[in-house]
Amino acid sequence: MKLRIAAAASALAMLSAAPALADITVISNPPFPQNPPENVLLTGNGPGGSLLGTTNQTNTNVVFTSSTDALLAPPQGQAYLATTDGSLQNLNIALANPSLGFTSFEFNIDAASSQQITLLFTDQFGQTQAANGQPTTFTVGGSGSNFFNAVASNGEVITNVSLTGVNLTDIGQVRLGGVQSFSAAVPEPASWAMMILGLGGLGGLLRQNRRRTALTLG
Repeated sequence: MKLRIAAAASALAMLSAAPALADITVISNPPFPQNPPENVLLTGNGPGGSLLGTTNQTNTNVVFTSSTDALLAPPQGQAYLATTDGSLQNLNIALANPSLGFTSFEFNIDAASSQQITLLFTDQFGQTQAANGQPTTFTVGGSGSNFFNAVASNGEVITNVSLTGVNLTDIGQVRLGGVQSFSAAVPEPASWAMMILGLGGLGGLLRQNRRRTALTLG
C-alpha cells in the first residue's frame, strides 16, 4: 500500500511539474485572424547580425538576429528586413526582455522562388507548435505575398520565432500583440484536470488505507 501511495504521489508531482503542450496555432492561408495590434518599427538599421526594433504602442524592444547573414533594415518605417547580399537563410525574432512573450504574431515573407521553409514558434516552456500537432514546414511562393500568423492560447506565450529557408529576399510587415510577462501564463485546462484527477486518486488511496488500518485495529 505504501508503494501505491508513493507511486500516486510521484505521478501527481510529475503532472504538476510538466509543462503544458505548446498551444500555438499557425495560420498560413486565408482567412487570417485579426491583425495583431502592434507594428514593429525598425527603420534604417544595419548592416549587422543583430538588429533592434520597437513596437509602436507599448515600446517593447524586439531583437532580430541571424547566424548566417548580415541583416539590413532599409528606412521603410514598419519592420522590413533584408540582407546585404539579397539572400536570407535564417532569422530569429524575440523580445529583448527575456521575461516577456507575446500571444499573436504576423509577418510576410518574400522569396526569390517557390520553396519550403521551416518556421518554429517556441513557447515559454521551450515547446514548439509541433507539440500540439501543428506543422513546422511550409511552402512559400515567389509572388511576394506569403503571410504567416500565429496565435498562442490557454495561458501560453510565444517567446521565439525561428525561420529557416534558402534564398529568401526579405521579411516585412512584422506585427505582434499580447505582450506579457511569463507570470501571467497559467496551466491549460487539460493540465488542471489531470492534476485534480491525480489528487482525487491519491486521496482515495489514503482513505482506503485508513479504512484497512481501522479494520485491523478493530
